[in-house]
Amino acid sequence: LMPLLSYHAMLEDCALSLQKVEISSVTFPEFKDALRLSVSMPQVRIPRPLQVDSLLGNLSVTEDRIVIDIPCVNAGLRYYYPNYRDYYYLPAEDRAVHRSIGQYVDRKHRLAAKASTCYEKEENLFIPFPVAKKRFGIIIEEMKTKSIPDFRRYYRDTFRFIRLEDIYKEEDEVKSEYLHRLIKEISIASLEK
Repeated sequence: LMPLLSYHAMLEDCALSLQKVEISSVTFPEFKDALRLSVSMPQVRIPRPLQVDSLLGNLSVTEDRIVIDIPCVNAGLRYYYPNYRDYYYLPAEDRAVHRSIGQYVDRKHRLAAKASTCYEKEENLFIPFPVAKKRFGIIIEEMKTKSIPDFRRYYRDTFRFIRLEDIYKEEDEVKSEYLHRLIKEISIASLEK
């Protein structure tokens, strides 16, 4: 029974430490780039190796190590502002600006922003960001920190991303929380195949 609990600990409450990030040779549908995250689990020993493959990532677990291959986007994505009624959309620039700034733009060059046009584009290296959900008894909770903005390809996109640099800047506890979310997301996606 105790060895089974180590798998539960890997998903829920053990400390995970991000050791290394490198380019991966794995390919994923819809994405041309991938990263390999090497993670250590100093407090947990997994009794048998585990391999989980899904469209959202691949997970290889050995005794006290996890290797996660995830798709990444090295292009422009959109950050959608939460309160679109406070923004104007500038079609010529393809971005939204706050009303306090937009009031100085000529009326024929601005529109009231809609939820789908209230965004700012950013070029960066982005990694998947699992959204909160519960499937197959696996619960992915909301992140405790609200300081990490999430990006999307388009407004109704269910696949979210965060900047890789944002994870590096955060405390170890936040990195561990993100890695737990990622492991759960890959596990859920593998069960949905």
